[in-house]
Order: sequence, then structure tokens, then C-alpha cells
Amino acid sequence: RARHVYATEDKNLHLVFKVNGHLSGDIIPAPQMGAELQISYSIRDDDEPGAAYTIEVWSGKIGGTAVSMLDSVSAAGNTIATATATASQTISDIHYSGGSEFVYFKVIQANEDGVPDRAWTAPVWFDDSSPAPGPIDDSQFVASKNSLVYHVSPNCRSAKAIKASNRITGSAAKEGRTQHVGCPVL
Repeated sequence: RARHVYATEDKNLHLVFKVNGHLSGDIIPAPQMGAELQISYSIRDDDEPGAAYTIEVWSGKIGGTAVSMLDSVSAAGNTIATATATASQTISDIHYSGGSEFVYFKVIQANEDGVPDRAWTAPVWFDDSSPAPGPIDDSQFVASKNSLVYHVSPNCRSAKAIKASNRITGSAAKEGRTQHVGCPVL
């Protein structure tokens, strides 16, 4: 439900990509136009720990006609945290160009057999329609114990459908969850 997914042609390739601290799949408030995006990633392949990767950064506009590749970087070996390593890598010089933009990543793994495996992350979506931040009354927040989404209004249709036995309210509803984009503003 939180859209934190990726597709891969290698069954044990693990990817974690974040933009401005948010996982791929998240809908986040748009930064200022021209702001540099803070991109970090971790990659792990247990049976090919020394594999070489090409990481392509793709972007587009919601409702636009085409996406474009913004950058391509190389990486080698496992970078994801393990019992002995806590490495994470970054990609720099990618800037928010404004509007309802999205960014996603294509990872190409060079294989010993010469046939590359590919993987694609879910996009990070920039919501440029978010109202300016103001004081937040978290006493109205609602979530289900079984969901990774919280609602800012108890009047949201989805919030009303949460059973009383599963309902979490107040600031605890937000903990570890992302905001439901369709909630009515209080």
C-alpha cells in the first residue's frame, strides 16, 4: 500500500533507494525549484557480491509525454548494510526542476554470462500542490494497526472504514506511516 516496491530480473538482488530521506514509492512535498535532491542507495546481491552496476536516474512530469535520463553512475559490489558493513552510497547533482515531477532509478547489473539483469524502482513522487506547512493538529490523525498509511482527518472516507478494534488515533497514528494523500484538509 505504501508503494515501496521495485522490479528485478535477479531474484536475490536487493535495492533500497531514497530521495530526501524518503523511500522510492513515497509521495513527498516538492522541494524548492532547483534544489539538489539528496539521493542515497544500497544494493546487495548475495550470490554476486562483487557485481558491477550502472545506475540510471530517470525523471518526468506527471501527465508528461516522456521521461528523460538525468544521469548514469557506476557502482561495484554490495553496498547494503550487513553484519560487517553499513555502507550506503549517494548520487549528487540531481536537481528538482519544478512541478509534479517524479524520479526513479534503473539498475543494470553486469553478469558473468554477459546478459545483464535489470531492476527498476518505484518513483518518488513530488507533490507540488501541498499547502505551506503550518501548525499540525495531530490529535485528529487516524490509522489502522494493519496499515502503513495514516489519515489527517477522521472525516476521510478511508479513515471512517477502519474498525474500532484496529483504530489508532493521535500522534501514534503517524509513527512509521506515510500520509494518505487523498485526505480532506482539516
